[in-house]
Amino acid sequence: MARSSPSDGRSSWRGDVPPLQIYAIRFWQREVLEKAKPRQLEIVKLEAIASYERCRTLDEYPFELQNQQDFLGALEVLKMWYTQHKKVSLWIMLFLKEAIPEPRTQAESTPRYTSSRRTTTQRQLAKLSDILQGEAAAGNLMPQVADYWICSNSQCKNKNKTCWVNKRHPDARDNVADHYPVSGEIFRRWSREIADGLSTVEQPSQQIIVLLVNWRERERKKSTQAQQAPKPAEDISSTMNQLLQTLIATQTQHLAQNLYRGLHNLSTSSSNPPPYAPLVPSSPVHSNSDPSEILTQFFDWLICRSSEQQKESLEYIKSRLLDEDWNLDTLHNERKGGAMTMAIWESYSFKLGTLANIRCKISEFKWQKPQSRGSSNSS
Repeated sequence: MARSSPSDGRSSWRGDVPPLQIYAIRFWQREVLEKAKPRQLEIVKLEAIASYERCRTLDEYPFELQNQQDFLGALEVLKMWYTQHKKVSLWIMLFLKEAIPEPRTQAESTPRYTSSRRTTTQRQLAKLSDILQGEAAAGNLMPQVADYWICSNSQCKNKNKTCWVNKRHPDARDNVADHYPVSGEIFRRWSREIADGLSTVEQPSQQIIVLLVNWRERERKKSTQAQQAPKPAEDISSTMNQLLQTLIATQTQHLAQNLYRGLHNLSTSSSNPPPYAPLVPSSPVHSNSDPSEILTQFFDWLICRSSEQQKESLEYIKSRLLDEDWNLDTLHNERKGGAMTMAIWESYSFKLGTLANIRCKISEFKWQKPQSRGSSNSS
């Protein structure tokens, strides 16, 4: 019986167009196996990864090397990038499998109360240093980095995993704010830089530190956005009900005020009839109202006449315009001084079609004739 544990080896050959042949890679492959003795390693596959400077992991091209034709395919990709003035590189990955014999049972010599799991753990810890040295000889330095920077802070979300700690001096207190989790992509980059002499296990380069800081900030933003996700449907429906109740109360108040003014005008016109019937706006706009109040009345009027999909967008536009002290006149007439322009509207990330629709509705809001009131005056 034997069990397998994966490991990998990497070459340090880099350049714009690698002057290599498949036989040279095979020679390097045999050399890796020789250096790893007495460990019994078996080749799983040989892979070439074409890349370039600041290349994303998704944009890298892997090729499984079985013959010279596969190697030439990787070189063609490098030549294509080279013509685009990119600093290209070719990584040779050797994947190995190690056969580890199962330990013999020691039921007779071991007391019954001794846990076999504890014995296996002790055996693995005793062999840990040999395993790390073997991985380093094969070109894989990631286990050494993981072992050196294992996180043991109970307040860190990445506990028992790998965190680089930015300590200002060796005796500094272990603060969670100084912990930077190491992602898989940064792991591979760090291992490559150690092989190239740009970083060490104890101290990463400035490029690795920048990657660690940026990765942690991105994870924090994702966590914040997840916490600020939209409310459940029940909360949204409750909020909509409150808005509708407020809107109904406001419109009822405006309707009562218009009815009172209409009755007052009717009684005045019966005692002293005017030579003509004046046009009365159908909207609740009052000349003595504050500009911000008029703008609020307009949007409340418009939201009532809009679809469910448009209401949320109009509520946001209304709130933004009120915060910026816009009024109905500057919103309606673009030729006025300090008026709303298409460039300003786009700077708010609003759609231009919405602006055109709002301007048309402003005219309707101001000048539409009330049919019901006109019929009552004619009688």
